[in-house]
Amino acid sequence: MIKNVICLLIICQTIFSQAQVVCSQPNKDRLIQILDQLNDSSLANMETGNLAVEIGKLFLGVPYVAKTLDGGKKEQLVVNIKELDCTTYLENVVVLTRLTRTGRLDYEEYLKELEFVRYRKGLLDGYNSRLHYFSDWIFENAQKEIIQDVTENVGGMPYSIQLDFMSKHPQYYPQLSNDDLVDQVRKREETINKRPYYYIPKSELKQHQEKIRNGDLIAITTSIAGLDIVHVGFAIWKDQDLHLLHATTDDDQVEISTLPLVSRLNKFKNQTGIIVARMK
Repeated sequence: MIKNVICLLIICQTIFSQAQVVCSQPNKDRLIQILDQLNDSSLANMETGNLAVEIGKLFLGVPYVAKTLDGGKKEQLVVNIKELDCTTYLENVVVLTRLTRTGRLDYEEYLKELEFVRYRKGLLDGYNSRLHYFSDWIFENAQKEIIQDVTENVGGMPYSIQLDFMSKHPQYYPQLSNDDLVDQVRKREETINKRPYYYIPKSELKQHQEKIRNGDLIAITTSIAGLDIVHVGFAIWKDQDLHLLHATTDDDQVEISTLPLVSRLNKFKNQTGIIVARMK
């Protein structure tokens, strides 16, 4: 009897786990293909930043598509590597880099690691457990010892964050259809606003960029009211200058920026500088 109950619990847990995952067969097939490719390579011996860049290049040309995580009313672990925005691209490269370094290159381990990186405290527990603001993503994943915020060490200065965009504009987020969820978001914004952050203003980036390494995570700060960061990607050195490896609306795909990072930032008035994080 006890064995039957245990078996039933295991079956129920498996069904519940799978119910939380959204992954089309083409996405799963492509993911397994990438995992097999990484498993058969010698990439695990590379320095972490260079490894992240090499894995990031595997996605060059993948279409840029926004809001792929917001398709359903219920928060689920969405796996979509055939359509990427800047954040889901960065998350997938971080996850695959970690799996390659530890030799855990299979589908189930990927799901565990993606949940661990994407959600607060590493657990999917509703819409508000997702790390919507990237400054919060940096803080939480530093707490998990996945990354280290190195901005202050590479020339950063204090960056004041005053987040309230999501709570003030719930109409842009279909899941924020009730006041309780909006209140939860507002409280999270208040928590994030109390933390100290640093950034490198774009006017000073040229003099500090030599301290930035291949594969460092780059988060672009903004002057838009209520927001912290408007774009993310990876640092990549090309032709002795710093560029960005990212999923972008520039050409609606994953690519290496044509312009050096400093020149690209100067194109956008509301982009004020960068935060730099480094994978451990």
